[in-house]
Amino acid sequence: MLEIKNISKYFNITRILNNISFTVHKGKIFGVIGPNGAGKTTTLRIILGILTPSSGEILFNNRKFDQSFVNNTGYLPEERGLYPKSSLFNTLLYFGQLNGMKYSEAVKKTNYWLERLSLDEYKKYKIEELSKGNQQKVQFISSILHEPDILILDEPFSGFDPVNQTIFREIIEEQKKDKFIILSTHLMNLAENLCDEIIMLNKGENVLAGEINNLLQYNDQNLFRIKLNDKTNLEPSNNYSIIERDGNNLVIDLVDSDPGKILNEINKNEKVIEFVKMKPSLHQLFISKVKSKN
Repeated sequence: MLEIKNISKYFNITRILNNISFTVHKGKIFGVIGPNGAGKTTTLRIILGILTPSSGEILFNNRKFDQSFVNNTGYLPEERGLYPKSSLFNTLLYFGQLNGMKYSEAVKKTNYWLERLSLDEYKKYKIEELSKGNQQKVQFISSILHEPDILILDEPFSGFDPVNQTIFREIIEEQKKDKFIILSTHLMNLAENLCDEIIMLNKGENVLAGEINNLLQYNDQNLFRIKLNDKTNLEPSNNYSIIERDGNNLVIDLVDSDPGKILNEINKNEKVIEFVKMKPSLHQLFISKVKSKN
């Protein structure tokens, strides 16, 4: 079990993280999600020991963070850390051996992943000669090549088209069987489909945390989809907030209000064609929680 306990981080007097806690279980994918600047990368760097927390601690199997934890971890950084003048094949061999693999095993695993990710024809190319998407594939392979028990992925889908996103989702799902996996992303739809548990961060604060299915089921009681007769400038009220707006189609979040009362309120000035209760997406839930905090 990987435990993050009451982590806070300050840079000088600026608070980046405020008392963040969560637990990662083996065989499940844990998502650290939120917009850019939420504190996701800082959280991952603290877990890895790249940054020191201002307060709090990291425990793995009830032991404090140490070098054995680092040696058993694969890390995909948001910013690539590859050697541009080195060939693709030699780069992966180097990272594999750096992480304790024998040369023969590194060669075998490298060839497997290059074929799996359609990179075999580029094995003699220099890293700088590869597309951004292929460089991201190489970075990903380097993080899983040595088969670590812990896998930390910072924005792993960055630069990928939908086809490659699907491929990587499948690989991450395969990897989770016997690993502790943490991934950060601002792509809520991917997190919703891939993660088992999440913590939502906004401006370094914990907005929401728990199992995805439970969160969506528990928080679905107040969202309604509205379709109005024509484009309108419907404004929020004390009884509801507007989560999404697309012309005359809106999603509103009721604030402890009776749906019939709200329908009547809107109908006084606007012609309502459709008023339907809906289950939230993770994206809508995030917007709703952030607005309620402000």
